[in-house]
Amino acid sequence: MKIKSIPAHPFQYSEPHDHNNIRYINLARVEAEDGTVSWGERISQFPESSIAVKMNIELGYRPLLLGEEPREVERLWHMMLARIWWYGPRGVAGFAVSAVDMALWAIKGKALCRPVASLIGGWLKEIVSAMASIHFDMEDLDRTVKEFQWFRERGYGMVEAWVAPGW
Repeated sequence: MKIKSIPAHPFQYSEPHDHNNIRYINLARVEAEDGTVSWGERISQFPESSIAVKMNIELGYRPLLLGEEPREVERLWHMMLARIWWYGPRGVAGFAVSAVDMALWAIKGKALCRPVASLIGGWLKEIVSAMASIHFDMEDLDRTVKEFQWFRERGYGMVEAWVAPGW
């Protein structure tokens, strides 16, 4: 099995848990020569970083990975990291590695007919608690309190809270 194509797709969407602010994500689609397709996703947050993630994937990683064996995920991960040594594995370059890496793990899982969790160490727990995420609205604290109540009513036991810079 060899990698046939790796296009990247930036998307914008309205985030309902952040007052419908526009957010950006990137999807990396990895297709093998046998027709197996998998997707990886990574938030890129802003329009300019979304375009940069797409360029890292299509101009940096795609030429590097085409024709490679997609089930050799760790080796390909190291190849991508070696590619970005000059500008570093954080930020948009790391976002791009993450999206492609996720798709490669999914291809490996499909090829071996195994869940990805079993390939990366197995399940540690039968049940994982869900955690909600909220952005404090310092201009409308009543709204923030209502969001916390909404999460509690739906059974969330944990809430990750973000406060905008400057508060």
